[in-house]
Amino acid sequence: MPFSQVSSESEAATVSAERSSLMQRDGSASYWRRFRLLGTVLLTMVLGAAAYFEYLSVHLKTSFVRTEALREAAEENRKLLGYAVDLESGHRGYLLTGNPRHLENFSAADRALPGQIDRLETLLKERPALVAILGEMEEMLIVKRRDMERVRASFEAEGRMAVLRSYGQDLGKYEMDGLRRNAQQIESALD
Repeated sequence: MPFSQVSSESEAATVSAERSSLMQRDGSASYWRRFRLLGTVLLTMVLGAAAYFEYLSVHLKTSFVRTEALREAAEENRKLLGYAVDLESGHRGYLLTGNPRHLENFSAADRALPGQIDRLETLLKERPALVAILGEMEEMLIVKRRDMERVRASFEAEGRMAVLRSYGQDLGKYEMDGLRRNAQQIESALD
């Protein structure tokens, strides 16, 4: 074998070995590039999922707080109407029997109403339309309270006939129907 041929074969083997080494390195580098790319994609997906779950968690907490506030406002609205009914029934009980013991419910409701209105107004502050309806209810209660005082004074001064004249006009029923209507509007808006 001539020397030039050996040299060519030797060079060819060296070139072949270098190519093989380069291919292995390129294959290894390609493998690591793909591995890094896959890792980056997976990390991005995990971070995206974590951000999405955090968003859902915040949204769920906000929804829960809002739902709880609406439930509490509905409960306070029912209490307000209950106090109005206690005011009315205590007053009527006194007028029917003349027994001052019936005024205990009236007095308790009368003391509780201002605080109850304030509590409900605080809960409804984010909903101006409902605060306006509550304001109407408060005005109705003021008028109702004034009428009750007038009727009671007439009862104590003139007797039952004065009461019959006052209640014959159905003002009490009209006022209570208005209160119930407004309370129902608030209740419906909170559902």
